[in-house]
Amino acid sequence: PTRADRRRETDIDTACDMALNPIAYTEHVVRSFLRYQLTAYPFAADPHLHAQMRGLLSLDETRRSPLLKGPYVSLSRPFRQGAAVDTLIRTWLRNRGYEVIEITANELDDEDAMSRHFRRLAGYLSMPDVRSRMREDRSWFRQAAARARPGRPRLRLVTPAADARYVSCVPLVPLEAAAGAFGDPQAVPDESAWEWVEVETARSPRPGMFVARAVGRSMEPRIPDGAYCLFAGPVTGTRQGRIVLVQLRDEVDPDTGERFTVKRYRSERTTDEGGWRHVRIMLEPINPDFGPIVLTADEEDSVTVVAELIEVIESADPE
Repeated sequence: PTRADRRRETDIDTACDMALNPIAYTEHVVRSFLRYQLTAYPFAADPHLHAQMRGLLSLDETRRSPLLKGPYVSLSRPFRQGAAVDTLIRTWLRNRGYEVIEITANELDDEDAMSRHFRRLAGYLSMPDVRSRMREDRSWFRQAAARARPGRPRLRLVTPAADARYVSCVPLVPLEAAAGAFGDPQAVPDESAWEWVEVETARSPRPGMFVARAVGRSMEPRIPDGAYCLFAGPVTGTRQGRIVLVQLRDEVDPDTGERFTVKRYRSERTTDEGGWRHVRIMLEPINPDFGPIVLTADEEDSVTVVAELIEVIESADPE
């Protein structure tokens, strides 16, 4: 390597040390200042004065200063916070002209979402015939789902200690109870009255997760009537296209007659001087035999999004 390369490597190592070690950072600043002092004044013509000044301004001498004595407390983060690695990768690819298809984990079991993603991929690959077939025939997805069904996670009833809740298990609650307990952020649910289940799944339990049994046929085939499902709340970010558990104030689900329902969330928005606002909200079923629940802008406050569907588990009762 050239001298410039070695100098660059040294600068990088120094920068890393400074970011991790406040003492190294302090000495780097002092060393740079002392170097400036030694070159700022014309003492080189007098060897005696120059040697005396080098001694007084040496790093060992300045370490004796009370201004440089520890202990040192750093109140700043050692690294600047930035975007997640996957976000950086997507941004890098898009900036170089690549098309990026993002598939979230909860879409892997969603027939509509996966069909949409694969049609888009076929379009990028200039395969219009494949794109058309995937729109008309979704048997490929259903066959894959049928093969995967034997490996679906199962439930096991447990009696956990208080510190094990949401660590190794989640509550098993009726949808109606879940809509009330998790829909109000001010509510403090009585967790002691709930049953708890361990879920054999790759998802890590966290507060806000629960298992509830779906009711009705409006979300078939994605969610069979009576299937146990893993939900998580609150729902952050955009709700568009997500399957969510909602609580209705003035409406009932035509499928079940209840004031709570699981549907795909869609909304239409408009912007004006005050910002954006909803024009209408649609709670859409998957089963074509059922129609959507449509709410106008005036009815926006009559629906509460409680949680998002994370995973369809199974129809068998917990063991």
